[in-house]
Amino acid sequence: MCIRDRSKKHKNICCVGDDDQSIYSWRGAEISNILRFEKDFPNAKVIRLEENYRSTGHILTAASKLIENNESRLGKTLWTNSGQGEKIVIKSVWDGEEEARQITSELEKLSLKNYNLDETAILVRASFQMREFEDRFISVGLPYKVIGGPRFYERKEIRDVNAYLRIALQPKDSLALERIINTPKRGIGETTLKKIRDRSKQNNLPMIDSIKELMDEKAFKGKADISLKKLIGLIIGIFSLSAISGASATELKLATFEPPKAFIASKILAAWATKVNQCSAGSLNVKMYAGGVLGSPPKQYDIVTSGVADISWTVLGYIGGQFPLSSVIELPFLTRTSKAGTTALNTLFNEGYLDKEMAGIKAVSYTHLTLPTICSV
Repeated sequence: MCIRDRSKKHKNICCVGDDDQSIYSWRGAEISNILRFEKDFPNAKVIRLEENYRSTGHILTAASKLIENNESRLGKTLWTNSGQGEKIVIKSVWDGEEEARQITSELEKLSLKNYNLDETAILVRASFQMREFEDRFISVGLPYKVIGGPRFYERKEIRDVNAYLRIALQPKDSLALERIINTPKRGIGETTLKKIRDRSKQNNLPMIDSIKELMDEKAFKGKADISLKKLIGLIIGIFSLSAISGASATELKLATFEPPKAFIASKILAAWATKVNQCSAGSLNVKMYAGGVLGSPPKQYDIVTSGVADISWTVLGYIGGQFPLSSVIELPFLTRTSKAGTTALNTLFNEGYLDKEMAGIKAVSYTHLTLPTICSV
């Protein structure tokens, strides 16, 4: 007998649900059950639980404005006694890496203000989205803790993939080989593994060389012998592919805050990138990222030192206080022409006076652009 039939007799059924979410659809939950409930049970009394104890007023308002665009919902008016709280800030980013950089920058600013970072949290829809954040936190030395699962690089499948990548670059990496020797299962038992380890230890050999020696001596039998031959073939194959791919063109990211159609980007930098490609006979491929997609004007130096970009065209004066010697040329009335300013800057650079300011990067060239008599840009 179904629930509807039972309710006709007893008139005693209670259902709880939320028409604005359906997180258990994977086990049969359907939003339509709630939407048609009053039709299935005409005498039902609907009680809306609208007071929210978790969020502040600004969060509820934003959430309500967003969800009201859904057509299939009963509707509700959420409210709270927790106050309005801080306003929500919405930012658009180019990709996950840019999002991680912006959030890390905000956290560093809070840290400089002695804010307790233990009171901050980053919420993601899926655990794989943590990778960009972890990469960034590791690169800047920001401590963090993942709640609800292991860190991205501590997951078994990620460690396995890393081991295969290490083998592709260096087949004699014994730690990597031991990790993947039975991943996936190849039927290589502990007795066979002990034989390989013992040979490596006795003769001070990488595991792969020990396997080859033992194979020549026909020390393996049956499935283990077949699996190890296939594994050695696989390792040699992926190493060969990595060597071949390593000979392909190297892509260099050229960043600038100038718009793509601006003169600097479309004429000067585009022509320079083409010239580099030609002079390197195709071994270097300079790809330009214009319009500040990799970083705002003050961040152009940082995106090179952090590895986000390989090359950047920027204006040192936009990075306040970081380049005092180089910025001398920005003083009004110091030079009359771009040529004079460019010559002065490159002389300082070539004679080593700017080495300390440019530590960690290689300055390709300096160009000084002047506006008539007033100031330089």
